[in-house]
Amino acid sequence: MSKLGSMSEEKVDKNGKRFFNLEVCLPFCVKMEFFVVVNSRKNSPDAKDSAPDFLVYHATYQVGAIWKKISRKTSREFLSAEIVAPSFPEGKIKFSLFPDKDQPDKFNVVFSNSEKRPDEVTEEVPY
Repeated sequence: MSKLGSMSEEKVDKNGKRFFNLEVCLPFCVKMEFFVVVNSRKNSPDAKDSAPDFLVYHATYQVGAIWKKISRKTSREFLSAEIVAPSFPEGKIKFSLFPDKDQPDKFNVVFSNSEKRPDEVTEEVPY
């Protein structure tokens, strides 16, 4: 698992809208900056149980979503996120956000490779 960014504490813009800054820095890529807002439709009567808790935007376009989850191992809450990334094999980047130990209102972006499937061939590539 690698720390690849952070999400700031909640902020308020000049119009009173609440948001979070999300920065993701993948290796060999430029830093990506997003803003995250609470999904106001999450608790509406017609919302699905699987609706995200937060929506991720770049400029005016929704490019991802974040869900609140609870760890099976530790029973602690964390955030699970997906951002659209057409250049990635799955078409999206999946990562988690965990509260920072020193700054409780800040989250650390953590990325880990998907678990390898048994049918995948794993060999070292000679350089």
